[in-house]
Amino acid sequence: MVACWTFCHEDADYARDMARRYIGGYWHTVMDHYQFKADLHKDIKGYEYYGKVAEKMIDYGDDEVVDFFVNLQVWGTPEQCYEKIMQIRERTGHDTYVGAFSYAAMPYDMAESSMRLFAAEVMPELKALD
Repeated sequence: MVACWTFCHEDADYARDMARRYIGGYWHTVMDHYQFKADLHKDIKGYEYYGKVAEKMIDYGDDEVVDFFVNLQVWGTPEQCYEKIMQIRERTGHDTYVGAFSYAAMPYDMAESSMRLFAAEVMPELKALD
């Protein structure tokens, strides 16, 4: 099973902009909540990995790290979403996809529209794989 933050829209440019805004916004809420950049984790036994992640985030800068995270997720036109899921499936061998459609204060009507388009256009293609 694979779970990704998902945004589906007919317009590829709009989908990219909203992914950056809302999936990127989710990333920022996680960073704020866990205070990864505050360098609190590197000396705590069992959390050394997070200290190294914090160092890399500082090295690369916010924009590059957010872009990296956003590009791990599924967003775009229905065709782009399907292709991204297939790429992830090739790498992981997953047989189940779980999309998170509402995050980072995204308006509910926008989340619903994205989810409905995904359900209408992408889900039938995924179901056909079974």
